[in-house]
Amino acid sequence: MESSTQGPQALGILAAFDFSACAQHGAKVASALATRLALPLTLLHIVDDEVVGLLDSVFDHGESVETAWGLCETAEITIREWAQAQQISARSEAQLAHPLEAILEAAEHAELLVLGRTGHLPAAAGVSAMALQCVRRASCDVLLVGDGLPQPALEARRVAVVAVDTIPNAPELVRRATRWLGASLAIDIVHVYRPPWRAADNEAGVPLADDERARLVAQQQRDLEQLVARALPSLPDKAAVSVHAIAAESVVGGLLRYVSARQPDLLVVGRRGRRRLRDVLLGTVAERLNSAAPCNVLTIGHLSPIEHD
Repeated sequence: MESSTQGPQALGILAAFDFSACAQHGAKVASALATRLALPLTLLHIVDDEVVGLLDSVFDHGESVETAWGLCETAEITIREWAQAQQISARSEAQLAHPLEAILEAAEHAELLVLGRTGHLPAAAGVSAMALQCVRRASCDVLLVGDGLPQPALEARRVAVVAVDTIPNAPELVRRATRWLGASLAIDIVHVYRPPWRAADNEAGVPLADDERARLVAQQQRDLEQLVARALPSLPDKAAVSVHAIAAESVVGGLLRYVSARQPDLLVVGRRGRRRLRDVLLGTVAERLNSAAPCNVLTIGHLSPIEHD
């Protein structure tokens, strides 16, 4: 395995590696993807540059910096030995830097960033702040992998749920997700929407009749099926694809209920950036799903913007 601390280059798949159990799982999933797609893989470890300040209380500053770089060299050797033992072909890289900023900078040259969901925190602690910041800010697609979750190679996944936040966005999200999905045996394309009759009720001043509500629900399903049909040629030939438009008072709540019942190996969500005050305060739907979903989550970034009223 090649070891390098060279400057920016086309990294292909970048796996942030902090030696935690979920980071090791993530590196294995990243390796399977890199092999299938013939992409280069880099395992990146960051030694927090704040360690220099801590060492300054014991050594003079020059010795502190030298010691910190020695930690980087040790980490790089350890990553290389671990990868060789796992039969993973990858570059190893260790940097002395601010962890979040260094990962985001490296991700600018990657097609996919793979991270452990919790880092060294216990699984019960939920998704780490570092992982959520990467979901929010990374310039590439992001896959969060959890310790203790099923870890088959992505090309052998049993069920994947693709969460479509807007119907016009469905073909783009499905096409872009397909590259990472591989030959999933089942792909559920799910759009959860707030009941359209709420606005109609408020505008008319009287509740819509049941048959009118049923008509609106059926129209949502037809619209989603028609647009998803455009993306079907890009899906794996053997995949069983189903399309579901579901009315729910909460988009996040509706998706989490579906995922809990379906128990997929992977949830795919799209990210287009925060454009509303609600998103700034609470996080986008993608961020909230990454925090709460009981499975690994793949976030597809830079989708075409959808304006909100």
